[in-house]
Amino acid sequence: MTRRTARTARRRRPAPSGLLGINRHRPARLVIAVIFAAISVFPLLFMVMQSFEPPSDILSGVSLTVTNPTLANYPAAWNANSFGQYFANSLVVSVATVVITIPLAWLLHRFTRVRS
Repeated sequence: MTRRTARTARRRRPAPSGLLGINRHRPARLVIAVIFAAISVFPLLFMVMQSFEPPSDILSGVSLTVTNPTLANYPAAWNANSFGQYFANSLVVSVATVVITIPLAWLLHRFTRVRS
């Protein structure tokens, strides 16, 4: 065995990383990731839960549970202040952005390829 292969054989390969670079030697990363995910998702979950509350219950105080669920808020929000028009405008802008961006990204990829 040559000196180079002996040195290479002695090296220990690092363990493959799992989800978010977490392996069995670093479980603290998993705990931090779960805490961060819970903090990030809570406001969205709270907004969705509050959307099922009647307006009188929303304004009466903060509650983490839905006591009187109703779907009446959705048609009211859609009809108030031209929400349907705002939604259509957003849809047009987002579709136009995708339609313009995809061919431009393909062209950029095609003409900036490194030739070896």
